[in-house]
Amino acid sequence: MPEFTPFIFWLGVVGGAVPDILRFVKGRYRGFPEWFMRPGYWVALVVLMALGGAAAWLGGATDWKSAVAMGFTAPEVLSRMFSTRGQQKRDSVSRNTLGFPVRDLWAS
Repeated sequence: MPEFTPFIFWLGVVGGAVPDILRFVKGRYRGFPEWFMRPGYWVALVVLMALGGAAAWLGGATDWKSAVAMGFTAPEVLSRMFSTRGQQKRDSVSRNTLGFPVRDLWAS
C-alpha cells in the first residue's frame, strides 16, 4: 500500500469533483437544476469526491496530474456504470430512500 500523502489525496478529491463541475458548466445557461438543493446530491458528491481521493492515494499517484486524473476517473467510471441513460428506467431501483434520483443525476 502506498504511503499516504495528504497533497495527493486532496488533489484526488478535486479530481472527484470535476465531473460535477463539468455538468454545471455544460448546463450554465439553463440555471441551477432542482436537484442541486437536495441533500441526496450533496451526499453523492461527497462520496464521489472521497472515492476520487482514495483512488489517487491507492493508485499510487506521484504528481498532481496523475492524482487529478485518477481522482476524476474513479467517480466518472462509477457514475457512468450506474447511470440510467440509454436504459429503461425503473423507478423502484433508480430512486434511493430520500426520493432522489441519484442514477438519473449521474446520467446527466
